[in-house]
Amino acid sequence: MEIDDGQGRLRRRALLGGSAAAAVGLLGLSAGPAQADGGGRAQAGGGGREGRNKRRLAQVFRGATERGTLNKTNDFYLDILHPDVEWTVMAEPRRIYSNRADFLAGGSAPVLERLATPLYPDVHAIYADGDVVSVLWDGTATALDGQPYLNTFNWVFTMRGRQAIRVRAYLDLIAVNNLVERVPLPTT
Repeated sequence: MEIDDGQGRLRRRALLGGSAAAAVGLLGLSAGPAQADGGGRAQAGGGGREGRNKRRLAQVFRGATERGTLNKTNDFYLDILHPDVEWTVMAEPRRIYSNRADFLAGGSAPVLERLATPLYPDVHAIYADGDVVSVLWDGTATALDGQPYLNTFNWVFTMRGRQAIRVRAYLDLIAVNNLVERVPLPTT
């Protein structure tokens, strides 16, 4: 479903939005959302481990918004993911990638290679409980066929220092499957 964001831009709201919000509640992430600034970017505050983790994720997502780092060169993922990260797509059946290289090849590339532009995030909230940080966001890009690619995400990161060692990714797989079926991978 698309809605007007009040600034003349259409934003997509996936049907799983309630499920993503429920997942945040079930995880007990109650440290509160990061505040959005006037441009829709999350500003994470607070002290201690939760504040540090929220600020780190806000920084990485802000870079993706401002510099287009969710791209084919994987700048975003190389920055935030530990080389030994375990990335799980929370679907049935689950898709588990045991390290960053496996995720980049099998999880990220099949989507990003079909996009003509980087995937630009619009972060709605960042929640944290210790080292577990949940980022709720919408992603927008243009596919190679010129059509928009829109998805809603809830990525739950477990942080160790400045990098994630585990990610649980909730997303609209119908949107992903539509992209994969509609846009062939480019030939090299």
